[in-house]
Amino acid sequence: MSKVDLGLQQVIGELFASYRVIEGRCGWLDLLGGFRYTYLGQQVGLQADNVAINVASTQLVDQFAQQLVTDGSDSRALIQKHIVSQLGALDGHNPTLPVGPIASDQKDKIANSVQQLIQGQEPELAAAIRAGAQTRVNQLKTQLSNQIASTLSNQLNRSFSFYDDWFDPAIGLRGRFYLNKAFYLTAETDVGGFGIGSDIAVQAYGAFGCQITRNMFSEVGYRYLYDDFRDGSFLYQLAFHGAQLTAGLTF
Repeated sequence: MSKVDLGLQQVIGELFASYRVIEGRCGWLDLLGGFRYTYLGQQVGLQADNVAINVASTQLVDQFAQQLVTDGSDSRALIQKHIVSQLGALDGHNPTLPVGPIASDQKDKIANSVQQLIQGQEPELAAAIRAGAQTRVNQLKTQLSNQIASTLSNQLNRSFSFYDDWFDPAIGLRGRFYLNKAFYLTAETDVGGFGIGSDIAVQAYGAFGCQITRNMFSEVGYRYLYDDFRDGSFLYQLAFHGAQLTAGLTF
């Protein structure tokens, strides 16, 4: 392929109710209950490399014809070598991409289509080779190569997409410890899913904060989120973590 256009979207939204179980001069601790919503979207647009396709098709047909001259043909192995092995971008292996291989099944479909073309031409090509009709052999090879190239171009100039979303019930704790009137430490953790949405989803957050005004605060912290979700053959098992800068208002 000459080009792979990749689009990714992920949206995570949370809604929690809280109940304060501890409150004192040094800080407070809340129980949390609610849900988390996750949306995933992915789009892959493919653009075929026609020059590379023509070269691969010609090499495939040449080696297939050569096998017919010698000890029979193994067209499946040739297709794997010249065609399928060049399609790593369909499953994120070339280059390595942290995304779902939503077009990976196209490799088998392409291989089967090329296999059918070769099998359809094999008897006539083999007969021409045995008869020593080189002009006819060249004609059949060119015809077969063009058919394979056309099939590959049609299969690869396409777009694929995948979407899924789910809700996770979750429970957790959130607390704050005051260092002085302006500065504090805060932490939050929750666990959810329980097989209703995700099998398991865990989140943890810790930060150093500053109460800028009575209603305005700012925090510098670190967040970790792990999600294990299965929907049929789709498996989403991923961990996110990194620094977080927060500014907020309380009412």
